[in-house]
Amino acid sequence: MDVSTVKISEVMTKMPRCIELHQPLLTAVKWMDELKVRHLPVREAGRIVGIVSDRDLGLMAGMSAPGKEEQGCKIEDAMISAVLTVFESQTVKEVTGKMLAQRVGSAIVTDNSGVITGIFTDTDALKILSGNI
Repeated sequence: MDVSTVKISEVMTKMPRCIELHQPLLTAVKWMDELKVRHLPVREAGRIVGIVSDRDLGLMAGMSAPGKEEQGCKIEDAMISAVLTVFESQTVKEVTGKMLAQRVGSAIVTDNSGVITGIFTDTDALKILSGNI
């Protein structure tokens, strides 16, 4: 596979599940476990405002402790608001180069009008390198 010509839209995970800004952290933990994913785009009023990863959740000390959800811990407490967003028409080489330069593990993929169409992660990149995509 020539990563300089393959479009990210051909290898991304299409239509990823998104979590809303004010949802509980425990919802993200549950979804990540169920879906076997490590990143969830975060939305507010239908637009992307951040991303939360399993690593971000792990940094929230004691987040799974009993009673923590009742204390008001929400996605906005753990998410990263600086999100790498790329277009479907960009190549795998372009996107992975941006991910490397920004030291991030995922990129949100949008169409030309800014609507989320997918997510591309470091795991997807590894699948390409290993020939599993």
